[in-house]
Amino acid sequence: MEPCPKPSRPSAPAELPVEVSPELPSRPTPNGIDDSTPTRAARLTAAQGQELQRSDLPGLLDAYRSLCRLRVSCVRKVTTPGPLRPQRSLLFAAVSAAAIISGCGTSATDLTWSSQLFASGAAISWNSVSCASAHFCVAVGATGDEAIYSGTSWSPSSNVDGGRDIEAVSCPSTTFCAAVDARGNALTFDGTTWTSHAILSDVPLQSISCPDSSFCVAVGSGRAITMAGTLGWGMPVELGGEFASISCSSPTFCKGVGDDNMEVAFDGVSFSTPSELSPNGAWSSISCLDRMFCAAVDTAGQAATWNGASWSNPTTIDQNLDPYYRDSVVSCTRRSFCVALVQGAQGGDSVVYDGASWSTPTTIEPVPNRMVSLTLNSVSCVGSDFCIAVDSEGGYLWAGPS
Repeated sequence: MEPCPKPSRPSAPAELPVEVSPELPSRPTPNGIDDSTPTRAARLTAAQGQELQRSDLPGLLDAYRSLCRLRVSCVRKVTTPGPLRPQRSLLFAAVSAAAIISGCGTSATDLTWSSQLFASGAAISWNSVSCASAHFCVAVGATGDEAIYSGTSWSPSSNVDGGRDIEAVSCPSTTFCAAVDARGNALTFDGTTWTSHAILSDVPLQSISCPDSSFCVAVGSGRAITMAGTLGWGMPVELGGEFASISCSSPTFCKGVGDDNMEVAFDGVSFSTPSELSPNGAWSSISCLDRMFCAAVDTAGQAATWNGASWSNPTTIDQNLDPYYRDSVVSCTRRSFCVALVQGAQGGDSVVYDGASWSTPTTIEPVPNRMVSLTLNSVSCVGSDFCIAVDSEGGYLWAGPS
């Protein structure tokens, strides 16, 4: 991580300077962003909050905004040097912790998408994309092709699966990716070479998720199969339903969603009996950060979130849908940042979740007329300021803060 620039002094009271400091311990998150939380912030009680002077708040909010201006990659630790009153120090720590935990984030209005660009010169229908960082993404698609994004450009497409349709890819790092195809094969990538593994004979696999290089789960055709380190791929497990998407935050927590409004979970040992996620909707995509948060989208323009115990009621995030193609996809990088792509009546729509609600849909890839079969098939986000989406025409779009 690059050194942080010295922050500009916020318009806060003189006794509340803000600076980047190594004094507080930090812990890395899966997205590579420090998630330091001053423990004293957690001890702010209601009684202490009532004792705080209202005049402190404007300066503290300015300090928070100053942290946000530093961008997520530089907001690591905050200290409150100087002799602060205990209550004010507590509130400052709380504001600082809120800024760090949320990463300040990128709001829906801040996320700006490029126009359609073309990845590798060939009109390949890209089915899936996965980014380990903003400088490494892999796209896979029809006829067994893949291409790698370096942060500035794509490699020429390469056929790595003998003409078979590669349905999904998951890249937890730049030196490991796994993909599955429509003929029951898995492929792994070590940063240089792809290797094919026949794991299910002629059984289409639709989705794969690898939280790290030692564990993956793939689903398709009502079955699931796991890969566990040197043990390799296991035997297929009947799930008792069709599941279109799986997301694993760790080797001991996965959730899958699919047709007939169903969900299934994996605890590191076995898969649960399928249960109803909602009264209606065929769920097409899921993204899980940890045991306490997942987001899922369906084919009816709805989304739901998981809080560790139950699913929220489905929320309509896009009402004006394409009458023919209804699959939606979602990618979450923190509890306050998910991006869903929905095929709207005018083209591919982007909808952003901020931790409380979903934004108004924005058409990011217009479809010129009904005779053009152009769909956004996959999205992968890193942090809260970079996403890549791929489409059925060999194109891609990238998004970042405006």
